Amino acid sequence: MKTHNRNTMERISGKTETSPDNPPERKIFMKTKKPANPFEGLTDRTPQYTVKEAADMLGLTGYTVRYYDNAGLIPEVDRSPGNVRLFSDHNLAWLKLIHCLRMTGLPIPEVRRYINMCLQGDSTIPARAEIISAQEKKLEDELKLLNEQMDILRYKKHYYQELLNTHSQDLCNPATMHVQEPDITPEHKSTLRTNQRKKR
Repeated sequence: MKTHNRNTMERISGKTETSPDNPPERKIFMKTKKPANPFEGLTDRTPQYTVKEAADMLGLTGYTVRYYDNAGLIPEVDRSPGNVRLFSDHNLAWLKLIHCLRMTGLPIPEVRRYINMCLQGDSTIPARAEIISAQEKKLEDELKLLNEQMDILRYKKHYYQELLNTHSQDLCNPATMHVQEPDITPEHKSTLRTNQRKKR
């Protein structure tokens, strides 16, 4: 009769014998924080808000809300007997999403395409997910560039504050011809000095 050692049996069965010398492995699962739901509570479909009220609630202008509606981007907008637009909480959720897509640079035709895919149902989820991921990547790239500019502004703000506090001369002034512009950010010092030596 063929025999197997303990390690071989563990591989076959998928079970590991535990003992004080052989404690069970602990699986570590990294938990990702679930983003806050920006559409929470916006489910009521009762028409109740005018253009101005909807705009004020979302921090938009009335013109923007009407523009999105005229472009056919907001599904199921109701009208009063006097032909006044009335928005529900459900419409506000659509408006939030539409404005987000526009602010991240998605063209109106693409926003309309995305909305239509939403209305088509779950079969379009993969395509919708691609659109959202692409917009996220674009916004991340823009944020990176903005943060770089913010670093420069913060450095210059600190620089001027030091001048004000110490009553020192401004060596950054282009009118001061005998000195060069100081390093914009500290981490660029070595690079700038190397380039200056090469020019000589």
